[in-house]
Amino acid sequence: MAYFVTQECVNCGTCALKCPNWAISEGDEIYVIDPDKCTECLGFYDSPQCVETCPVNAVQLNKDLGEDYDQLMAKWHRLHPGESPKGFVLRQDKTKPVIALVHSGTADPKGEKLLEKMDTLIMSRFPDHDVVWGFQGTYDFNDGTTYGTIIDRGNQQLTILDEPYPFGIRIIAASFGGPDSATIHVCDDTALLSINAGDEVVVTCGSVTVEVISGTVEVTFVAEDGTPATANLDQGDNITFEPETFAITNNGSSPAEVNIYGIPYTINPDEVLFYISIDIKPGSEPNSINLGAKGVVPVAVLTTEVFDASTIDPSTVTFAGATPVRWVFEDVDDDGDLDLLFHFKTQELDLTESSTIASLTGQTTDGDSFIGSDTVRIVPKKGKK
Repeated sequence: MAYFVTQECVNCGTCALKCPNWAISEGDEIYVIDPDKCTECLGFYDSPQCVETCPVNAVQLNKDLGEDYDQLMAKWHRLHPGESPKGFVLRQDKTKPVIALVHSGTADPKGEKLLEKMDTLIMSRFPDHDVVWGFQGTYDFNDGTTYGTIIDRGNQQLTILDEPYPFGIRIIAASFGGPDSATIHVCDDTALLSINAGDEVVVTCGSVTVEVISGTVEVTFVAEDGTPATANLDQGDNITFEPETFAITNNGSSPAEVNIYGIPYTINPDEVLFYISIDIKPGSEPNSINLGAKGVVPVAVLTTEVFDASTIDPSTVTFAGATPVRWVFEDVDDDGDLDLLFHFKTQELDLTESSTIASLTGQTTDGDSFIGSDTVRIVPKKGKK
């Protein structure tokens, strides 16, 4: 279906500049869209750019033009002969979910036969799916709920499948791919996947869930504040990540290990791990620690919009391997919320002169685990520089 411009148009021209098919031009009174050139941006973007950019919502769908996916793609190839589509959309309104065969041809006859064999195997394994097309390069995919970008295909032969709603996207790498990993960003870059030959993974956006069907997939989750957590997920592992609260849930049947700022943490099945905000030596910058001192180091767990420090079970808390000698509730950061301030004996800290980050771990009264990290500056012991 092509789009058209309504009388609400203010003639700003933004839509014409954004149209990849040059289908929009100035009319006698308002801008107009040529239906013979409009592909709904299919072949370039995962959504119509004129609709997204119009400041007055003056671009509407022309329901009188009942074009389906195949007709739009035929139009695209007519407008751009000899070119390859720049992206694809896994359209939920089709009668079947779809397969995107993500690879390029090769001059090697043996390689061509392997690709044909892979395509046949995939299509026989998922008979209820319609084939879209293959391509090489950096492109977007979107089924309306789960979306992402192939940043670098490496030398992998990939297949992207639209899973039945709401189960997301399935990514399959053929077993005969090369040594260079494919890099795929999903869900607004909140998860970065490194895919190698033989890997198969299902991804769902919203609360970002990554389930590994086969192989070992390296995943980097990125919270809204930019904090990363990396994990090497094996076959059967299933992790859900909440980027707003930095909560990681292990949905699988085996322990999973995540690494936050170089600190490994094991999440047991059905366990939730929260990454929290802490402040070592509140009011001090840098957070200098003299390992030869006999005093204590204060560490505050801050109450935020997504974590309440009053839910902590103090008996479960450790900081750099040490247990607290005392704790007290007070508003450490003067924001009106009660934080939890711990004190730890300096000489019990498992830190070295090369340490730059220290972490605090523990559990809430509900049994949920948490970890928080902050930078430290270790003061050399006397006699050392």
